[in-house]
Amino acid sequence: MRLLSTIFLIFFTLFFSLFVEARFLIRPSDQAVFHNNRGVTYLNQGDIENALFEFKMAVQLAPEYAEGYNNLGLTYKFKEQYDLAIDALRKAIQYNKDYAAAYTHLGTIYYTLGKYDDAISQFHRAIKANKKYGDAYYNLGLTYKTLAIKNRRNTTYTDALNAFRNALAASPNHYLANIEMGNIYRQLDKNEEAIMHYKAALEVQPSSPEGWKNLGVLYLQKGDVSKAQFAFNKALEADPDSAEAHAGLATYYLKTNNLTLARQELDIAQRLDPNHELVRFDKAYLDLLTGNYSQAVQGFEGVVSKNPIYVDALYNLAYAHGQLGHYPQAVQYYEKTLQLKPGFAPALLNLGMLKLQHGDKKSGLSLLCQFLKKVPPELAHTENTVRNTITQNNGKCN
Repeated sequence: MRLLSTIFLIFFTLFFSLFVEARFLIRPSDQAVFHNNRGVTYLNQGDIENALFEFKMAVQLAPEYAEGYNNLGLTYKFKEQYDLAIDALRKAIQYNKDYAAAYTHLGTIYYTLGKYDDAISQFHRAIKANKKYGDAYYNLGLTYKTLAIKNRRNTTYTDALNAFRNALAASPNHYLANIEMGNIYRQLDKNEEAIMHYKAALEVQPSSPEGWKNLGVLYLQKGDVSKAQFAFNKALEADPDSAEAHAGLATYYLKTNNLTLARQELDIAQRLDPNHELVRFDKAYLDLLTGNYSQAVQGFEGVVSKNPIYVDALYNLAYAHGQLGHYPQAVQYYEKTLQLKPGFAPALLNLGMLKLQHGDKKSGLSLLCQFLKKVPPELAHTENTVRNTITQNNGKCN
């Protein structure tokens, strides 16, 4: 058994270009502009109700004021009054057919509603209106990424990567595009590329907790624990209340067998966000390390119920079932792990040994032979044992 660095699949945010643009095709009255600008001030202060009133006043005074309708739609979006938001944004587009921001805001609403095809259509319209609008490319990339996760299609990841590249071409300082490219490369097990994009993001935004957290995860996966600890601490400097960063630091302590400090960090993380995926994973893993296998099973099952393609959770869930003597469940989850990550050596080894123990010699030997084709350095000490096991069972690898 080993601890795998966790994979974050779904830590991203639609970008809304807060908050307005100061251009118009038909000049509104100075009074309408005054109310619009005052609405912007309220919106930036988080005073949604006063902002809503001011934007309503602006479009009442100037019925063809596209920017007023755009800001009104965005405010309704924040209030989760999506039908009203869509109506307002359509009016903004009606009065300015080239209003890229309005198309983008409309796309983010469709995304929120799960209408991904409609969202993609609106983002393409925004790009057509303004080919230099980085946020439209960025949101398009996020939508493709969501579809890739939902449909398990690597080809859609390619579409997402292309969109993020276009976002960077249009807005070179769009550090979030680099963050998301790093996330995708990590999902595709291209960790060197992922590290490069996280570092590029941090060059633009050195205080990005997301960049430091994700970099820490990859350093853990590479076995560079000192760099991982540094990255997680930098993430906490940027955001001391980040449950994910505390959980990442807990992962580091688990990796280095410092269970006391791991528990302390997890207690903080759980207090900040008890439902965070990494927090729940590490709590389950701590139970696994301390022999609380039934608790570990419950914890990992909770994680995979929310994220069925979380390879680390599936693998450790299989191991916990194995320790409890639950053969069918252990086999089930090892096989799911290998479906998602073919050739994953720890799963091949454990499943092969498990099948041999339960009399399935043919499958067990086949799995162990697959394991021997590419033994990772951290499992090199098991190679002779595996070869002897194959020989003792009259097996032979091609």
